[in-house]
Amino acid sequence: MVSFTFGIPGHGVIRDLQRAGTTVVQTVTSLQEAKAAAAAGVDALAVQATVAGGHSATLTPDRPPPAATSPLRKAAAAAGDPELVHLWAGTGYRHARRQPTEQILSRLVP
Repeated sequence: MVSFTFGIPGHGVIRDLQRAGTTVVQTVTSLQEAKAAAAAGVDALAVQATVAGGHSATLTPDRPPPAATSPLRKAAAAAGDPELVHLWAGTGYRHARRQPTEQILSRLVP
């Protein structure tokens, strides 16, 4: 499977991937984008909106989608819990550790 998020590839790219046995998935955020992806020949759509956890794809990077996390961050701040604020403010990277992937996964999967 190959998934595209920030742009719809050309029909030739999609066709070549499919000929190689690959399922092609396109993330879309509107009916117009869904129609364009279908016309390009993708196999499946990943339909998403700004209510999808505050993250949304865009096929128009010059017009990014509105941030949906603002109300969540405000509610977390009002609750006085900084642990909740960072989750919605996108700063979870502070908890990242430099380790080989195998060690990270072994901590996550018992």
